[in-house]
Amino acid sequence: MESDENEVMDLWHKCNLVVPWDNPKQDIERKLKVDRDLFIVGEENSKIIASVMGGYEGHRGWINCLAVHPVLAVIYNDSVADNCN
Repeated sequence: MESDENEVMDLWHKCNLVVPWDNPKQDIERKLKVDRDLFIVGEENSKIIASVMGGYEGHRGWINCLAVHPVLAVIYNDSVADNCN
């Protein structure tokens, strides 16, 4: 996972998930120290196209950060819309 750090941060930037008061590198480092199995990346052709960072406190789980490459998100949304009609 550490080797994917730059690619994940690039994805987060493309998805407009990085804000000035947050440090994405630090967020990744912290997550890898606690519940690293709740930090998942999706790959296609050896490229990271999605990531999800979750949390769990023993009773409830939550999604803190979900990213899907913008091009794929548009394709997925169009596909879902077509299948709902």
